[in-house]
Amino acid sequence: MVFQQFILCSGEYPSCICSSGQPQRWQTQQFWCVLSALSNLLQITMTHWRTIQPVEQLLSLAAAWLAIILVTSDAACTSLSKCINKYNSTTKQFYRTYWGLTEVPPDIPTEALQVYLYGNEITYIPVGVFNQLSQCTLLWLSDNKISSIQDSAFNGMVSLRDIRLTNNAISSLKSEMFVGLNNLHSLNLGQNQIAEMDEGTFNRLKSLRILYLNNNHLSTIQQRTFHFLFYLNDIDLRGNRLTTMNPDVFSNLPRPLVLGLSQDPHTPGNTNQWNCRSLCWLKYEEHHETVTFHKLSDNSPICADNTAWSSLKCGEPGK
Repeated sequence: MVFQQFILCSGEYPSCICSSGQPQRWQTQQFWCVLSALSNLLQITMTHWRTIQPVEQLLSLAAAWLAIILVTSDAACTSLSKCINKYNSTTKQFYRTYWGLTEVPPDIPTEALQVYLYGNEITYIPVGVFNQLSQCTLLWLSDNKISSIQDSAFNGMVSLRDIRLTNNAISSLKSEMFVGLNNLHSLNLGQNQIAEMDEGTFNRLKSLRILYLNNNHLSTIQQRTFHFLFYLNDIDLRGNRLTTMNPDVFSNLPRPLVLGLSQDPHTPGNTNQWNCRSLCWLKYEEHHETVTFHKLSDNSPICADNTAWSSLKCGEPGK
């Protein structure tokens, strides 16, 4: 019936994705869908007007549905702007975002400098899929469903400086996962499910400066995890399950060092509960400004015993 057709029209558009490759086509289809429903409504009204009591009520209801459809279309049209499938040969930027992809597409141009694949359904990164992208400097894989990355999956991306793997389903980091990324400056692994990291995971990332591990499930960090990262000076560990930290974890890193140790303001339910008495070494470094905390919020450590970090009293350095 006619009202079911109105419901179909209003429900079809918001749920669409870009799998057709023609986002504008959805607008055209919806227009004809609405027009057909209105035509059917008028036909029914004229044919059965004697049995519809009152006719004004039926028309009012139809008008209300039409208003809902138009409002919903505006909102959906905005969301469609995320659906991009293009390659800019001037800037050498490749986009295929919110496209429903389940794997890395094989047709990325070899000369691409920036690759955007966020907002898809990719679950697995096998070795070899990026081998041809030797000029690529930015790889954006956030907002997928990646749970597994094969060893040496990024090998061949010798120019890569920034990789974003935010908001995926990665639960562990292996020692061979980032082989070949000798020029990487920024690695974003925030908002995953990482509970384990091999001690040698980051050993080959000799140029790494910024590391995001916020909003994961880390409860401990091994002593030599960052041992060979001589340029790393910004580490975000907010929103994990950490309670204490051996000072040797950061001993080889340059100073001043910027740390995120508290909670992420965007996910206030996740926070490290620190045994602050074990962090007197950090208090000493903060006092001498060799370590500072992220300025996005009040990011000093939150003490499990409700002691305020600012009032924590320590003895000799490291005690």
